Amino acid sequence: MSGRLVTVGTFATPAEAGIVRNHLEADGIRAFLADEAIVGMAWHLGTAVGGVKLQVAKDDVERAVSVISAHRTASIADEEWQTNHADDDLQEDWDDAEEQEIGSPIDDLVVRAFRAAGFGLLFPPLQLYSLWLLARIALRPDPLDHTDRRRVVATLLLNLPTIIFCPLILWNVILG
Repeated sequence: MSGRLVTVGTFATPAEAGIVRNHLEADGIRAFLADEAIVGMAWHLGTAVGGVKLQVAKDDVERAVSVISAHRTASIADEEWQTNHADDDLQEDWDDAEEQEIGSPIDDLVVRAFRAAGFGLLFPPLQLYSLWLLARIALRPDPLDHTDRRRVVATLLLNLPTIIFCPLILWNVILG
């Protein structure tokens, strides 16, 4: 066996090359992948380096080529993988989605303000965003239901430190 390796195939991804290498090794042909790491980590350089190269010993080239040609991918006709019921399932899912209650824009604002106030305890600038959302909610003519009112009150309580300390800090900075 000579020590020289010959490239018997090139592949766009290490996964494709690995599958073919596994087929060769299952048939007793020792195979190696060149440039597998660079194509796997820097995929955008794959074309520049010529892809992943599958290499075998010079003595095994003919056998490797016959194994590779025997394991070519089979084409699948459209009729084999499509079903006639796919459109029906999609329509059922669409009907289920229409039955679910869709929140109003005011509900979405209340939920966003509440979440921003909660996360604002960890990242204080979000509390300012939450207060801005509360101001938008207050200026809307839409009435709030019971849950939204409870969320607004909870949001105000979560924003209480910001409501108290921001004016004090600004007062000290301006008059400071």
